[in-house]
Amino acid sequence: MQKNEEFGGKVRMDVMRYHPEDENKPAKMVYLEDPFGNLFELYSHTYEETYASDYE
Repeated sequence: MQKNEEFGGKVRMDVMRYHPEDENKPAKMVYLEDPFGNLFELYSHTYEETYASDYE
């Protein structure tokens, strides 16, 4: 995020935790904008780690 801002991009939202109630699931995401106006998502974990359900 810092590099993005250094090169003229913007952070478009606060960093969001997907499961703030569960310390075992620290996955986070944020929307960024590059210097050309393109929006993209930055994830801290893989898609599987972020969205997988725990079944017993």
